[in-house]
Amino acid sequence: MEALLNLLKGAAPMLATVVAGPLGGKAVSMIAEKFGVEDTVEAVAKAIAGDPEATQKLAEIDLAQFR
Repeated sequence: MEALLNLLKGAAPMLATVVAGPLGGKAVSMIAEKFGVEDTVEAVAKAIAGDPEATQKLAEIDLAQFR
């Protein structure tokens, strides 16, 4: 989880806050869907780290549903 949070802090700080909170599981699922990977923290972290367009993809995730 720490690796994922560190990646998100640099690319999408607000999303990192959501992932670290009580709705983290839902947020990880949404990120996994966006990147087309398995719904696990490890798979999501690997996808973000290996995708040069990760920042753009993360910015497209609607954070309003986490309020």
